[in-house]
Amino acid sequence: MNNKEDVKKIIHPDWGKCELQDKNEIPVFKGDWGSLENRLYKHKHPRVPELRGEMTYQYHLQDGYVFFHMFKYMLTSRPTDRVWRRANIYLSAISETAMGAQSPDSMIMDYKWHDQGLVVAVKLNHSKVAEYSIGVQYDGSNNDVGEHEKWGPILYAEF
Repeated sequence: MNNKEDVKKIIHPDWGKCELQDKNEIPVFKGDWGSLENRLYKHKHPRVPELRGEMTYQYHLQDGYVFFHMFKYMLTSRPTDRVWRRANIYLSAISETAMGAQSPDSMIMDYKWHDQGLVVAVKLNHSKVAEYSIGVQYDGSNNDVGEHEKWGPILYAEF
């Protein structure tokens, strides 16, 4: 992401102005993702009921930073007998700082599980709560949504 408009697309719009986390200041993740609890997020397209997705993710507090890791996804398609490679998945978090990441514009929509590693890390604030959200842009004929509509609800990680 090189310019401010690109960054706005990967930060949840409800957060307004926020201090973006510099990737060069994040400590190296020392944990073991395999030992952390897996969580499941379910996404629904706001207008097209047959378009939905599921993502597995984890989060972990280390050295004052909350690391979020989205590692698998499944997206449906329409018509249901077609395989598309055009969706985007977004992961965004905020606490004292904010950070977002997005997948390539080629996520597979085929009702099967696929690997996809998105990681963001934010500095934890004094209230010890980080907000995060996952978004999906399904792309395709009449599938696109606005910047706000692609996001799921804001979720909370409390420490």
